[in-house]
Amino acid sequence: MHLIMSHILETQIAEIKEFILQQTVLKKEMLNVKELAIYAGISTSYIYKLTCSRSIPYHKPATKLLYFKKSEVDEWLLQNRHPSKSELSNVPLPKRSK
Repeated sequence: MHLIMSHILETQIAEIKEFILQQTVLKKEMLNVKELAIYAGISTSYIYKLTCSRSIPYHKPATKLLYFKKSEVDEWLLQNRHPSKSELSNVPLPKRSK
């Protein structure tokens, strides 16, 4: 019984720590790779792949250190928007020429 309660407490503490980390990330303007992974919900390896291909904007003030401006990341995340079906149904079809 004591072992089960200890495990439950450890799990809850880990969840609280993760929540606090997420809240801290939300308040920052510049993010490191680990923080960006939390913020964007992608893996750190994928972030490195994106930076290597220069697909995501980043800042590199010193060797091996990568930083990401949250507003630039937001713009990057919101690019290539695809309209919903309802938006597409409201677009008038082009008239055919006779």
